[in-house]
Amino acid sequence: MSTVAVEDTIEEHGTSIDEEKRRVRCKYCGKEVNGFNRLKHHLAAVGSDVTACIEVPAMVRTQMRDALLGKKKERLLKEVGRIEHPELPLKRNFSPASSKQRCCQLKLTPGINS
Repeated sequence: MSTVAVEDTIEEHGTSIDEEKRRVRCKYCGKEVNGFNRLKHHLAAVGSDVTACIEVPAMVRTQMRDALLGKKKERLLKEVGRIEHPELPLKRNFSPASSKQRCCQLKLTPGINS
């Protein structure tokens, strides 16, 4: 099987429901999403605001995920200019507990004038 760019083949994984291509139906599970970009996220199981397709082949999932993360990396490179540690994940994990601890530590630290 030859490898083809994901952008050229996204229409092979979903069917446009309306003429403006605003609603797209997944060919694997039948779920309707808003547009082909959301279909890519659905197939790649990337993003917290879209449900993952459970019937997509693993090869397609990997292909879509690599394409989406590659685009994200390119966009970040344009914004920053370079990446210091390319092996680090592209998503930050924020812990609200750690910010509460810092806030409390700042309040407990004695002031200069006291």
